[in-house]
Amino acid sequence: MRVTCEAAPAEARPAAALRGRLDGSAASRYISLVRTLIISDLHANLHAVDAVLADARRRGYDRAVCLGDLVGYGAHPNEVIERVRDLAPWRMVRGNHDKAACGVTDGDAFNEVAREAILWTRQALSTANRDYLLGLPAGPLEAGGLLLSHGSPLDEEDYIMGDSDAVAVMAGLSDPLMLFGHTHFAGVFLALPGGPLRPVGLGRGGIMRVPAGARALFNPGSIGQPRDRDPRACYAFHDEADNTFEVVRIAYDVEGAREAIVAAGLPAPLERRLALGI
Repeated sequence: MRVTCEAAPAEARPAAALRGRLDGSAASRYISLVRTLIISDLHANLHAVDAVLADARRRGYDRAVCLGDLVGYGAHPNEVIERVRDLAPWRMVRGNHDKAACGVTDGDAFNEVAREAILWTRQALSTANRDYLLGLPAGPLEAGGLLLSHGSPLDEEDYIMGDSDAVAVMAGLSDPLMLFGHTHFAGVFLALPGGPLRPVGLGRGGIMRVPAGARALFNPGSIGQPRDRDPRACYAFHDEADNTFEVVRIAYDVEGAREAIVAAGLPAPLERRLALGI
């Protein structure tokens, strides 16, 4: 059942618009096509998460997937986990900060600021939410034609930062549509049949159609800690009807998130970077 609170503009809901133009036997061929909400790297930023979920409900979607890192850096780990639990994603995978926060890893590989935030998060988490993180599956995970991973689908801890990383993934896997997070940068690596890999930047928002026969590695960006010098929260949709990825940027109460970090006693660089989007 599509989640929606109010009618959204037609351009924000291409799958729904397509359904509305069909009737009879044509409509029956598209009845199973869905619009998927894609969220990643929430990082305990409740102000950003609430803004994104409200915007996504307004635009409408059929199901949600999450690429991990619910916690780390931000001041509201329990509240963000509870928002995700209420959202009940159809499929989701764990992130490296989720693993460190619940004790799957020790976090020793983190930089000093990230490790201090994880130690704080471990103390802040309720038992129920720690257990929830502990139960999250590792990627890659198949999700109805989408392959989900926090980092690279070849290794969930690895980053996909450039063409060489993307080429290695494309060579190692045959899945046509692969989703990843971890870098906090939105964009697509597109491989056309018989052609070279092509990076497509979507950092400011926008829609990209995946051509027939092409393969794509897609990153929806970060909700809780964007790093592309744009402080707005970043998330995405995938529409099966026309095989498009849409990146959405939305303003939120950055100052409120910064104040919460200061009040929690978390490292100062974490609040400063939210204002700069770095």
